[in-house]
Amino acid sequence: MRIRSILLVILTSMLIYLLFSQNFTINFFTNEDEFYPRPIVEVELYCKNGKVRIVNNARIDGCLNGTILELSVKLVNNSSEPSLRGYDLSAGVLLMIDGGEIVEYNILDFKRIIGISSELEVTTPLNASMIEVFTDYIGGGEAKQSHFKIRIEQSRGLVKISFRGWIIDEDKKVYNPVTEEEEYYVARYPVEDYEENPPDMRWAGREFVKYKVFIIEVT
Repeated sequence: MRIRSILLVILTSMLIYLLFSQNFTINFFTNEDEFYPRPIVEVELYCKNGKVRIVNNARIDGCLNGTILELSVKLVNNSSEPSLRGYDLSAGVLLMIDGGEIVEYNILDFKRIIGISSELEVTTPLNASMIEVFTDYIGGGEAKQSHFKIRIEQSRGLVKISFRGWIIDEDKKVYNPVTEEEEYYVARYPVEDYEENPPDMRWAGREFVKYKVFIIEVT
């Protein structure tokens, strides 16, 4: 019986050695480079009855209290794969406000903010109804946050906040049929339908509004 146990241990050890020597571990342990970034955007509203956290389409009733609505926006990389490093637009969040405008902001963890006019031209963030915040890097598992105050238009009982986020992969590339070039993979939130809107940057310039958004209705 003891001899059988010893033989079993020897055979098991030999099998493990052979498997590891043939890189069999690849089937069990996934290198972080095999993942894409996975952005998630969290919007937190400071309502009159407390904070409300939203991550997709939602309607929040009984939130507005006066003419100012405060909110924070957090971009989370829910993956071990980091973003491209050193590019100004490596990761970011877009906010579009129907029924109000930005009157105060603190970009906190982000590096840059711009306003976008109704003509889709870059402008100052103050008094803008559309803004983008950017960072040049976000690591795996990291989060970036910013804070805003919105002045609600008079006589508006409903404010709509549209949002989306993105993270550019550090090394993976996809083919853009519009530019006919390879470019870095862009992971977006909400996730795009790849047949119609693959993870490239074909909708550049004024066409950037074609990408999907989540919408929060606030009363």
